[in-house]
Amino acid sequence: MMRYFADSVRYPEPERSQHKQGQVLAAFMVDRKGRVTDVRIVNGVPGAPNLAAEARRLLEAMPRWKPATLKGKRVAAEVHLAVPFRIGAVR
Repeated sequence: MMRYFADSVRYPEPERSQHKQGQVLAAFMVDRKGRVTDVRIVNGVPGAPNLAAEARRLLEAMPRWKPATLKGKRVAAEVHLAVPFRIGAVR
């Protein structure tokens, strides 16, 4: 997953030039087919609203996940994830 973030991130220019870094906490659902849905930002980086927007874009474009199971059947599950933003990590 970290490789996906590193390869796919488009660091927003205002935040890059201001050296804004941190983690955006997001919550989303992984449905029974492994699709990421209902992405919402729980907590962003102060003064860096474009990082939250980029985190949302990255999560909505993610490849399918392996769905959760309950008693052997696939079920939807809520996931909380911190999306890291580090200027040195961006190519």
